[in-house]
Amino acid sequence: MKSLHLLAATALGLTFCFSTSAALACGRDKPTGSCAKQLRGPISLPADDAVHVYTPASFEWWYWTSHLEAEDGRKFGFLDIVYTGLYEASPGMVGPLQWSDTTISDVSEGKYHFPGRAYLPEPAIKVSNGYSFSIGENNVVGGDGHDVIHAVVNDGLKEYVVDLKLESEKAPVQHMAGGYIFDYARTRMATQGTIAIDGKVLHVHGSTYFDHEYGDQLYVMATVKDWTWISVQLDDDSELVVLVLNRLDGTQMAWADLTDEHCKTTRFDSSEFALQAVGTWQQSSVCTYPMGWNISIPRAAINLNVKSSIVDQDIYVPGMDHYYEGEATVTGSYRGPTSGRAVVELTAFCGF
Repeated sequence: MKSLHLLAATALGLTFCFSTSAALACGRDKPTGSCAKQLRGPISLPADDAVHVYTPASFEWWYWTSHLEAEDGRKFGFLDIVYTGLYEASPGMVGPLQWSDTTISDVSEGKYHFPGRAYLPEPAIKVSNGYSFSIGENNVVGGDGHDVIHAVVNDGLKEYVVDLKLESEKAPVQHMAGGYIFDYARTRMATQGTIAIDGKVLHVHGSTYFDHEYGDQLYVMATVKDWTWISVQLDDDSELVVLVLNRLDGTQMAWADLTDEHCKTTRFDSSEFALQAVGTWQQSSVCTYPMGWNISIPRAAINLNVKSSIVDQDIYVPGMDHYYEGEATVTGSYRGPTSGRAVVELTAFCGF
């Protein structure tokens, strides 16, 4: 698997930090102690990084959201999501499909770019302990906390060519495991590389949140009214992930996971935190999103304000999908004044 990673990295002009000596050469120590632990149990890593078996109700995604800054201080949000599942190609003919949504939020310019969805009507390649995707101009190879991404975002207004190397700095976190949904995250991946904007190359660095969710999720999707999911990376090296999912029957699934700088994760149930939208954004006459949020967790003395860096960060695929993935800023208090960056996902507020 390492040879596959290295070939891809070489092709992109990037080098991975696999060994301790290489990690030190890249200016960063290899994670140790509790931050070097792997998941074992219902989710076992790195084995479960790989593509899972297709079933009639399976739905799987790999999700990278990067908060990046160029040498001149220019800020970007980069999103790359790869999906796979079965689809009906024609009446009575069901086959595997891969698709991806890739976006750039050029925060300094106040512009958001989504070029449209890319498709590949083939089964995802099965790679031991990892993944290898090539869908249109979106290419990802990696696993076990070491990833390389090459993507082109061109919506006809500007072209952004993104080449990134990601290295996990912390132990993976299990968010959900059991029933129809299995979900884990690498909550902080050191990220470096380049963004070429209409040919002008900027060197960037920052941090990425990676999420992988799989299982027979279509059974769950059929019960969903909407959900709000927020991933926060604070400047003190702690992370907070919040999910509030409302079901059609009026019930709710809600939790928050706080991971401190030493990789200890604490779960808060729905009675221990509050997520409140403070405003709205009307995307169209038939689509209104909540916009701006307050997160309060009294037991952890957390009070955070989350504000989208650009209001319009909508992903609309006519006839198929409509959801929101927004780069955001964070201010508030946690062990004193704090700040950071976040991504906000809003699903089914404007239909699936």
